[in-house]
Amino acid sequence: MQFRPVSSLDGILIIETLPAIPLEKYPITKPVFFAAASHDYISLSVLGIATINHNCSNATIREFNDGHWLMLSSPAELNAAIFSWVMDCIY
Repeated sequence: MQFRPVSSLDGILIIETLPAIPLEKYPITKPVFFAAASHDYISLSVLGIATINHNCSNATIREFNDGHWLMLSSPAELNAAIFSWVMDCIY
């Protein structure tokens, strides 16, 4: 069961119960690009890679030797990788 906050009334948090996503809905068959940052201490690349490999049958994983904000620390490399992936998906 999942929960989400709906509103707060005089400091009392009101939450709504959400139905769980069925496990059979987890697999993704569409193309997926995952940029893994090997020096990301917020979102560990090893966990992201394992999750992508488990749930995405058509995934491209590219590892970067950088931190959490790849678009700031490696913009040219990230853009080149995404462009290459898009072109591979198109052709």
